[in-house]
Amino acid sequence: IMEVIPFVSFEVIPEELIDEMSGLMFFYDFCRVLLAFLPATILWGASFPLALAAASTRASDPGKLVGGVYAANTVGAIIGALGVSLVGFDWAGGSQSVEQFLAWTAVGTAGLLFLSGLLLSDRTEPATSEGHTSPVGVLGIVGFVLLAVPGVWLATWVPPVKDGLIAEGRYVENWDNGTEFHEVAEGINASVAVSLTTDGIRSFHVSGKVVASNDPVDMRLQRMLGHMPALLHPDPKRVLIVGCGAGVTAGCFTEYPNIEEIVICEIEPKVAELAGEWFAAENRGVIDHPKTRVVFDDARHFLATSKEKFDIITSDPIHPWVRGAAALYSAEYYELVKEHINPGAIITQWVPLYQSDEGSVKSQVGTFMDAFPNGTLWNSGPEDKGYDIVMMGTTDPMRIEVSELESRMLWFPAARNAMEEVDLGTGVGMMKTFLGQGPALKPWLADYQPNKDNNLRLQYLAGLHLNTFRDADIFGAMRVYRQYPDNIFIATPEEEQELRAAIDR
Repeated sequence: IMEVIPFVSFEVIPEELIDEMSGLMFFYDFCRVLLAFLPATILWGASFPLALAAASTRASDPGKLVGGVYAANTVGAIIGALGVSLVGFDWAGGSQSVEQFLAWTAVGTAGLLFLSGLLLSDRTEPATSEGHTSPVGVLGIVGFVLLAVPGVWLATWVPPVKDGLIAEGRYVENWDNGTEFHEVAEGINASVAVSLTTDGIRSFHVSGKVVASNDPVDMRLQRMLGHMPALLHPDPKRVLIVGCGAGVTAGCFTEYPNIEEIVICEIEPKVAELAGEWFAAENRGVIDHPKTRVVFDDARHFLATSKEKFDIITSDPIHPWVRGAAALYSAEYYELVKEHINPGAIITQWVPLYQSDEGSVKSQVGTFMDAFPNGTLWNSGPEDKGYDIVMMGTTDPMRIEVSELESRMLWFPAARNAMEEVDLGTGVGMMKTFLGQGPALKPWLADYQPNKDNNLRLQYLAGLHLNTFRDADIFGAMRVYRQYPDNIFIATPEEEQELRAAIDR
C-alpha cells in the first residue's frame, strides 16, 4: 500500500484524482487501525469466556456466575480507563511504562489462574501412589512457566514510542525525517512535541499535528488573532483565549497595559507547560505572566459553567477534522460565546484554507456569519493567495477609523514592533488584509451547510479533504466577493486610495 500511495507529493495530484486518492488513504488508515487494534480486541474479548471458565465450578449458578464476572469486568474497565488516563501516564512516565505494567499484570493474572487451577486439582485429583503431584498439577506448572517466561520477556521488550510518531501522527513518512526534537511528552488528553527543523523553524505539535510555529507565516496569523482585536477594541479589560497552542496569540495581550486579565482555556496541561518552556520568546512569557490565568478545561465546558464575561474572545483550535475540534465551530458554541461577552466585544477565530475544501470553509464561515451578521474576514497570508484567514465578529456594526488605528499602534510601541515583524506595522497595512464581510459574502454562502452540535457536519466535510491543498482555489472563490468596505473604513483620501488599490486588485 505504501508503494501505491505517493505520501509526500499530495500537492501535485490532479484535481480529478483527489477523491480516488483520498479513498486509498482512508483504506490505508483503516488497515493500520485493524493492525493496531483488532488482534488485541479479539484476545481481550476471548478472555471473558475464559474468565467464566476459570471462575466456574460444577456447583456454580450460571446466572450468578455470569453476572458476577460481568460486573467485575465493568468495574475494572471503568477504574482502569480512569486510572491509566488520569494517573497512570503521569505517574509511569508514558505509554511504554503503562504498556509494560499492563503486560506484567496480565502475566500475574495468568499466574493466579494457574495457581487456582492447581489448588482445585489437588482437591479433586488423587495423588499418585508415591505421593507426588498429580499429572494435572504438573501440566499446570509447565504451562504457566511456558507462558510466563516469554510473557515477562515480551513485557520488558516493549519499545518506547518514537518521537516522530508522537509528533507526526498518521503522517508516517515524516517519522524518521531527521527532525530534532527538543521535547516530547504524553499528556492526559493529547501528546505534545516541540521540534526544530534544519532551517531553524521551531514547531509545536499536538496530537500528531503541527498547530503553531515560529515560521513567519504562522507568526503573522497568531499575531493577527491577538493584536487586531486588541487594537480595534477601544478599551479591552478581560480577554479569553480558547486553545493555548504555542501561546503566541495569548502573548499579544501582554503588550497592552489596559488589559487586566488574560484567561487561557486549554484542555491539555502539557501544552501550556511546553509552550512556556520553548516558546517564551515568541509568546512574551505569557504562561508565567502575572495577568495570566490558565484554566485547564474543555472550552465548551468552561463557557457553559462560567459566568465570566470578556471584551475579547479569540479562538485558535486545532484543524476542524481533528476529533472534537468541530465543536468549537458550531452554532451552539457561538451562542455560548455571545453569552460571555461585554457590549462592544470582538471575537476572532482562525479558519484554515489548506487541507480543506470549499464546502468545509463555507460551513465555518456561514455558521459564524449567522451568529455575527456584521462579521468580517481577513487574510493572514503574506501574499494575496490564501492559506489561513481570520474571522472577526462584533455585536454591533464595525467602524474602523484608519488614522485612529495608526495612533493606537503608536501608543503601544511593543505591539507595533511585533506587528512590524510580520509586515503589518501600520494601520493601512493591517487593513489591506481585509477579505470580505457578511452581507457581501451571501451569494458565495448560499449553499453552505451549517455546523451544529447535533450533526457536527464540519468534522466530516473537512475530514474528506485532509490530504488536499486547494487553499489558493478556495481563496480565489472568496476573493470574487471582496470589495472596498465603505461602511466599515473611515479613511483619508490618501489612505482610501492605497486601500482601494490593494482590495480591488
